[in-house]
Amino acid sequence: MPQTVRPHLLATLALLAPLALAAGPARAEPSCCVMYYDHKDAADNTKNIISTLSDKINAMQLAIVEAMRLGTGQLSGNSKEQIGAQSNMANVNDDRRVVGNVEMARFNAIRSAASGASSCNTTTAGIGMGGLNNNIVSLNAQVTDLLVKWDVGADESVPSSQGTDIAVAALLGKHCATYANQADVKAGLCSSAASGDLVNADIDISKSIFGKQQGSEASTLSTQGQEAAQVYMLNALDPRPSAALPPKEAQTTGGRERAAARNALAAKLSTAKYAMADIFSRRTPQNNNTLSEWAKATAGQISGYTGANFSEGVSWSDAMDIKARSWFMNANWGTAVSSQGAEQATKDSAHILAFSAYTQWELYKLVEKQNAMLASMVALLTEQAKGNSLAGR
Repeated sequence: MPQTVRPHLLATLALLAPLALAAGPARAEPSCCVMYYDHKDAADNTKNIISTLSDKINAMQLAIVEAMRLGTGQLSGNSKEQIGAQSNMANVNDDRRVVGNVEMARFNAIRSAASGASSCNTTTAGIGMGGLNNNIVSLNAQVTDLLVKWDVGADESVPSSQGTDIAVAALLGKHCATYANQADVKAGLCSSAASGDLVNADIDISKSIFGKQQGSEASTLSTQGQEAAQVYMLNALDPRPSAALPPKEAQTTGGRERAAARNALAAKLSTAKYAMADIFSRRTPQNNNTLSEWAKATAGQISGYTGANFSEGVSWSDAMDIKARSWFMNANWGTAVSSQGAEQATKDSAHILAFSAYTQWELYKLVEKQNAMLASMVALLTEQAKGNSLAGR
C-alpha cells in the first residue's frame, strides 16, 4: 500500500477499536477480497458476457438465417423435384392410358369381329344349298310331266299310249319284277318274291317316298329308292290311267265329251301329282361336293346321326335336316355358345333367325300346294255333285 494512505488508515483504525471492543468477542474476518465490490471487474465481466452473448446470438442469427435460406432452397428444390416427378408420372400415365385405350379398342374390334359358333357352318351350308331349289323345281316339273303323260298316254314313251289295259299290265309287271311279296306268288300274280327292303316298296310309302337306308338317319333316296318312289306314285295316284283315245275318237260329239272329261280329271289329278313329285324331288340326291363335305362333317357332330355318308349326293331334305339339328343336337355348338361373348351370341341368333325366315317361306309354299289340292278336291266334288244332279232329272 502507498505510504500516503497509511496515516489515514491508522486513524480510522483507532476510532473503530472501542467499537470493536464493545461489540463483544472477536470474530473471524473474511478474506480480504470480500470486503469490497470490484466494479471494474464486474463491468468487464458484464462486457465480456454481453460480448460473448452477442457473438453467440449473432452467430445463431446467422446460422438461423442460413438455415432458413438453405431450408427455403431445399423446399424449393424438393417442390421442384416433386412437381417434375409428378409431371413425369402424369406423362407416363397418359402414355400408358393412351396405349391401354388403343389396346382395348383393338381387343374390342377383334372380339366384335370374331365369328359366331355357327357362322362358318351356316355360310358353307348356304353356299352349298344355293342351287338346290332350282334343281328341285326342274326335277319336279319333269316328274309331274311324266305322270301326266302316263295318265293321258301323251306319246309312245309311256304304255298308256296303247290303252289302259296295257298300262295296267306294265305297272303289274314292274311290281312282279322288283317288288313282289309272297302273297303275290301264292296268288299266281308273280313268279317269285323280292327280298329285303324292296318287298312292297312300290306300294309302301315308308319304303319309297319316305324311305331310309338301313341304319341311316338320312332321308336322301338311293338309286333303288328313287325307282321305287316313282312306281309308288303311279300306284298311289294313277294306277288306271285314262290312256290315249282311240284313233278318230275325238271326231264324234261323244268322243269330244269324253276327251274333255279326261282332260278335266287329268288337270285335277296333276295337282296331287305335283305335290307328291315335290316331296320326291326334295329327297332326290344332288351332286354337290361342297354340300356333301359339309353334310358329312356336320352330321358327324350331331348326336345320334349315324350311317349317312352321302356318297350319291345330298338331298334338299337332308341338308335342311342337318342344318336344323346342327343347332339343337350339336354338343360342340352348345359348348361354344356358352363360352362366347355377347357379340358372337348375337351373330348366332341372327343366323338362326335367317334360317327360320327361310323355313317360313318354304312353309308358305307348302301351304300354297295344299290350297291348290283343296281347290282341286272342291272342284272334283262339285263336278260329281253336278253329275248326280243331272242324272236325277
